[in-house]
Amino acid sequence: MKATIKDIAHESGFSIATVSRVLNNANASYSSKTAKKIKKAAQKLGYHKNNIAASLVKQTSTTIAVIINSVKTNFSFEILNGIQKEADKNHYSVIILYAGNRSDDLTKQAIETAIDRAVSGILLVAIQLNQENINLLNESRTPYLYVSTHPNNPTKKFVSSDNHLITETAVDYLVNEGHKKIGLVGIDHHTTGKERLAGYKTKMSINKLPIDKEFIQYGDYSYESGQKIMKEIAPLIKDGHLTAVIAASDMIGAGLIKGAKKEKVSIPNDLSIVSIDGTYICEITSPELTSITQDFTQIGILSVQSLLKTKDSKFVPIKLIKRESILHI
Repeated sequence: MKATIKDIAHESGFSIATVSRVLNNANASYSSKTAKKIKKAAQKLGYHKNNIAASLVKQTSTTIAVIINSVKTNFSFEILNGIQKEADKNHYSVIILYAGNRSDDLTKQAIETAIDRAVSGILLVAIQLNQENINLLNESRTPYLYVSTHPNNPTKKFVSSDNHLITETAVDYLVNEGHKKIGLVGIDHHTTGKERLAGYKTKMSINKLPIDKEFIQYGDYSYESGQKIMKEIAPLIKDGHLTAVIAASDMIGAGLIKGAKKEKVSIPNDLSIVSIDGTYICEITSPELTSITQDFTQIGILSVQSLLKTKDSKFVPIKLIKRESILHI
């Protein structure tokens, strides 16, 4: 088996990022002693720089790494389509690396693999980085960009929808349809969920509407989670305490509809649903789901453009698409 940069890092005791800089002769703040030790380890292990790494030295690397979180909904397919489409247009290849379900260890492994392959840049799809992985990326000097999520650090680049605006738009629409008892269901406790919760609370407050603690239900964006949530909120619906909800994903919305049949809740007569995402799932449910639709393909396209052409961060516009899951009251 060929020796890798990771093997050399283990042998020499230096970080992968430092090893990568030394072997690629990058101008950086490492000592001649460090360089000598790393090169000695590389020679011992029989390491030979691959073509991708060599091309990076010449600034001609044409590979983009996409590191993707294991989300339990279906939006990522459209993002990947957009990434591949734009990469092909620019004659770049794409490798996809798996980061598990918010696993810092698997994310680190994926980053290390991307650095080892000396890619041109890294796209982080639906991923939040811990400080160790941020440091790893920064030390490697590999360009990276957050996709479909907004980083905690405002100086880092991203391409995403505006999660505050998504729930603000949904609340406004439901209020215009006569609803006052509105819930937000299926969000997580991470950045995306927090931003959507903030937008929801802002608009509920502006409209002077009550926010019952039971109106906010947490989940993992999955179909199964939607079914479980419906079981929890069914008593509120039947008592008339809750007339509409914003579903955190199309899968949550579909799960709510499935669960509603078991709980003998009529959609939209008893409960109106606005779903976040707007993928094909909205059109195959019965009733079809009204949605706050994100342009995931465009997010993918713009993420590649931003990475390769160093464009600024961008929020991609959203759109309300009315279907059958809303009752005007």
